[in-house]
Amino acid sequence: MEPERYEELRDGLKRGCSEAWREFTAAVLGPVAVFFRAALRGEELVEDLTNETVRRLLEHADVLDRAFPELLAWVQRVARNLVLDGHQARARWRRAADVQRVRLLRAGHEPPPGVGEGTGDTIGRLWSALERLPEHYRLVLVLCYVQGHSHEEIAGALGMSVSAVNSRLFAARRALREALGTDPRAPEAS
Repeated sequence: MEPERYEELRDGLKRGCSEAWREFTAAVLGPVAVFFRAALRGEELVEDLTNETVRRLLEHADVLDRAFPELLAWVQRVARNLVLDGHQARARWRRAADVQRVRLLRAGHEPPPGVGEGTGDTIGRLWSALERLPEHYRLVLVLCYVQGHSHEEIAGALGMSVSAVNSRLFAARRALREALGTDPRAPEAS
């Protein structure tokens, strides 16, 4: 952008001219939105971060007094930092979810005392079959039926959608029936 045009736009911005604002945002925020689209997934997130960049620009209106290249560099630093902050926040959430998952796993995989020690009882057979299941099936079954967590809580703890939890529970119940050697569709023996 030519320095003279930038001066005109800056004066228009200070007067509250909407046309100056549109041209200014196209010149300054257009490249920022392209950067956000390249760095992120989801148009809603791109729009949110672009709006946050505008908010910070308005909050620090003194940067408008800088030359255009300096202003552009400032806006690009803000944009980069917003992306990095978002990545770091998501990484913290993933680490917290992993810690929670480990806690739930540890708490859920211990059978009640005396169960599964060759007693031949139904609960012992169930725990034995449960231990033979793949980890991802065993986890959702224990969280849902042993610990009593809702499907929403399980989805949050495992970082998956509720519908994925429902699907996994369906498959896990089927695998547990096979591990127990029972099929509910088969006629009962009398």
